[in-house]
Amino acid sequence: MTASLKQPLTNAQLEILGLFSENLSEQDMKDLHQWLLEFRYRRLQNTLNQVADEKGWTEKTFEEWGKAHLRTTYKSQQQHLKRAADEGSH
Repeated sequence: MTASLKQPLTNAQLEILGLFSENLSEQDMKDLHQWLLEFRYRRLQNTLNQVADEKGWTEKTFEEWGKAHLRTTYKSQQQHLKRAADEGSH
């Protein structure tokens, strides 16, 4: 038995099962899928807006993050760059 079968259904899953106890047409399934994606997007957007308000982030903050180079180099990349620099100085 897989772990997912041991877990109980969420309240949302139970609600959806109750609402859709009959087969839907292919178009209705596409519409439902789109609606669910939009619902999740709105929830995510609302959460992001709430966090941004709490942290004092503005549109400018997000623009600056988009332009920033915030990645950390990997050790292997650092070693490669050091070797290249050492070889170039000889």
